[in-house]
Amino acid sequence: MAINLNTLANQALQPAASTGASSSASKAMSSMMGKDDFLKLFLASMQYQDPMNAMDTNQMMSQMSQLTLIEQVQNMSKAVESFSAVAQTSALDSGMKFLGKQIKGVDQDGNTIEGRVDQVRSVSGAVELVVGDKTVPLQQVASVEAGQA
Repeated sequence: MAINLNTLANQALQPAASTGASSSASKAMSSMMGKDDFLKLFLASMQYQDPMNAMDTNQMMSQMSQLTLIEQVQNMSKAVESFSAVAQTSALDSGMKFLGKQIKGVDQDGNTIEGRVDQVRSVSGAVELVVGDKTVPLQQVASVEAGQA
């Protein structure tokens, strides 16, 4: 009796798909196969294949390349997440240098804002400097002076 790897994968994913998780992100994560899952399914298909109708080498190489692709995508995803976290931290660090300094810049509406930076915050990935009750995007700062005592 030949067992197809795709059949095994579909059977393995059915319970994950029927859990009824509330968020689409958790549904997507539960239905994704990791490299360990893929390798287990691949080894099971090799172990239970019909000796009279064995998997051909093209199928085997195709499935091994799929395993490699899954591993590379997972590694790339981890690298992008790490880079994103570093970039956000770096941007906030840049904004922190403005705390207590006198700045002159332009707000979202095009108004000139002058004053001491009281707070630095990140909104949707963009760093903003808070001057009183106004905000100035970091890239819209025109001048910086030492803070007044």
